[in-house]
Amino acid sequence: LMNECDFAIIAGGTTSLETAFIKLPSMVVVTAQNQEKIAKYLDRQGLAFCVETIENLDENKLSNLINIFVSKKRDKIYQNLLNRQNHNGALNVANIIKKHLLKIAFVSDSDSWINQKIKRYLAKNQTLNIQTFHDYSLVKDFDVVFLLSYSKIIDEDSLKKNSLNLVVHASDLPDGKGMSPLSWQILEGKCEIIITIFEAISKLDSGDWFFKDVMKFTGYELIDELREMVDIKTFELIDKVLNNFSDLKRNKQIGDGKIYQRRTVLDSKLDINKSIKEQFNLLRIVDNEKYPAFFEIDGHKYILKIEKGS
Repeated sequence: LMNECDFAIIAGGTTSLETAFIKLPSMVVVTAQNQEKIAKYLDRQGLAFCVETIENLDENKLSNLINIFVSKKRDKIYQNLLNRQNHNGALNVANIIKKHLLKIAFVSDSDSWINQKIKRYLAKNQTLNIQTFHDYSLVKDFDVVFLLSYSKIIDEDSLKKNSLNLVVHASDLPDGKGMSPLSWQILEGKCEIIITIFEAISKLDSGDWFFKDVMKFTGYELIDELREMVDIKTFELIDKVLNNFSDLKRNKQIGDGKIYQRRTVLDSKLDINKSIKEQFNLLRIVDNEKYPAFFEIDGHKYILKIEKGS
């Protein structure tokens, strides 16, 4: 029936996504609070015309809005819907629909540096259904769970409580499994480091991977700058997953590689018999608060903190 229409005047929610999918220009009236995010998202993207909530509409307002929609909005919305499908057909709009219907969880350690980055991502993506946790045992029945800087081991039965569990790992898996892969590779002198998003399974860092990207460094970044690059690439990979969720392609990990061990505060110890230049990569990865650089001499311990000068 909708396919035979020139335009639609509808309530928000799933119907507004369906009309976008079939390229039917729509004026969306929000009739419930849970419809507002999707309706406003479609409006911002130029894929629908979102008007006031139904409580704020009277007959005159509605009539005026319909006139605006038909005379000024409808054709432009139709063109935008066509453009969305120019390259990938209906899949492009299907992914938009799927993305906004997904039940998504972010899980991280409570004291992780990435928590502020998660808050920033949530602020930019308020139309998505995302919940945050610091304890995976509380996460159940989600379509996709992103484990971000989460250090606790999760058993196989727990992983099965959610449809898909994903991890972002700063190495070219299967090479570089284990802990702190970015730090170990910086110590190895690498300036180009692969970052991978893959499925979490019971075996360490061995699940199918979906996307990879490369992080490029100058060799002079300190820990905050290194993390900023990880942050950028992490959420770019998350967006790739969400934007292509209807057509995700799995890739098996083939072969073996090195496995990195967990780093401790003792790994930040400097060798007093080596030069600063020789140990500069170690200074780049220390955290001034959690695991600062230090050295010992004649039984005395000294802590060094590093920051860039102007």
